[in-house]
Amino acid sequence: REKTPNMKLGSLVHALVLEPETVSSSYARVPKIDRRTKEGKAIYKRIVCERQGNELIDYEAWEQAMRMAEAVTNHPECKQVFRSACDVELELSYELFGAACKSKLDLVHQSRQLVLDLKTSGDVSPQGFKHTARNFGSYRQAAMYTMAVELLYGVRPRFLFACVSSADPYIAACHELDSASIDAGMSEIAQLIAELRTRTEHNDWTSEYAKVINFISIFAK
Repeated sequence: REKTPNMKLGSLVHALVLEPETVSSSYARVPKIDRRTKEGKAIYKRIVCERQGNELIDYEAWEQAMRMAEAVTNHPECKQVFRSACDVELELSYELFGAACKSKLDLVHQSRQLVLDLKTSGDVSPQGFKHTARNFGSYRQAAMYTMAVELLYGVRPRFLFACVSSADPYIAACHELDSASIDAGMSEIAQLIAELRTRTEHNDWTSEYAKVINFISIFAK
């Protein structure tokens, strides 16, 4: 599917923080031009021709990504991690609860004792990220990556989320889920893999709510 502006922004921030050496060959910054004018259209067309295969990023979005990346790399805890020897964009293949799995980890400390995942978000406060982690299943991601490293390397790592807000003043924060959250993620992953196996065997992909009459109260909390 085509990337949304937020997805493009997140990808560029990832590259600027984790793989800065790849930015010039993967992305192209579009200067501040008015693409509605004849001159602006000509400049943009030239950039498209010259930088084929590169992700084109508007001037404003590029400046935004630069400030977000700077906030992350200047965070005192993240700075300590980035200064040490790490593997970035590490792809792992493994078996989990009898299922073949693949994961791509943003950053793994070479001692295998720490995994870091970079997130862009509107609210990076502890309370805000708590809701984000729950609503988007980030606690399951943390559990899955933790299990992958433990299975492959025999070490159960710490798992950190390095978060940066996507709006001025571009605040960075570092969060670590408690063991209860990780355990809940592991339990849900086991249930989901079991459900996937059952649904695959019976070729049944119908949602449970589609099989019954659902009683709904508009005002119930």
